[in-house]
Amino acid sequence: MSDTPTIRIKCPNCGAILTVADSPANIGKSVKCPVCQEKYKFTEFKPVQPKNDDSDSTNLGINPSIDVKTELPQSPKVITFGYLLHEGHQKKYTLTSGLNLIGRKTYQTVSVATIPIETSDLGFSRKHLYIEAVKGPDGVIRHYAYNASNKNKTTINGLPLNAEDKVILHDSDVIHSADTTLIFKVSELSFHQASNDSDKTEI
Repeated sequence: MSDTPTIRIKCPNCGAILTVADSPANIGKSVKCPVCQEKYKFTEFKPVQPKNDDSDSTNLGINPSIDVKTELPQSPKVITFGYLLHEGHQKKYTLTSGLNLIGRKTYQTVSVATIPIETSDLGFSRKHLYIEAVKGPDGVIRHYAYNASNKNKTTINGLPLNAEDKVILHDSDVIHSADTTLIFKVSELSFHQASNDSDKTEI
């Protein structure tokens, strides 16, 4: 990069830390995170403390004037599939590779959900939520949540999951709809500490 002053910002969706040019011209622009591919206004990215980093920069492509580089965190990465805990019921539902359809278990017919939740909560739809588990080329498994045919709104950590949203789940995220609360978890055995290589990305 040039001698232009830089700042570090964190993606509001996946938590990736980006280093960008510290310029007033960034205000009002939109930035597409190179990790989760979600697009946000520059002001929605949270500033983090400055840190010396010589890793290579990556231009986002949307706004060529905003030069971005990603860096590795000192945090665990998921290497096995997660599971859901039904709060108050001590029930565990293991997720599998690919698309998991989460919904209310039905007893009159075969449940349409691949992960049928045992609940009497009629506000939790039979086809309520998708959780897609994808293993990346780096070996890290990422879980993406988005709406299915749910009639009642869903929140993740208290924030609404809108129709067009596709949110990356993190350990202990709280998924709530109607009277049903599910906790997304990953086993302690599913973590490994990240190395100090500067060419990897923070998740």
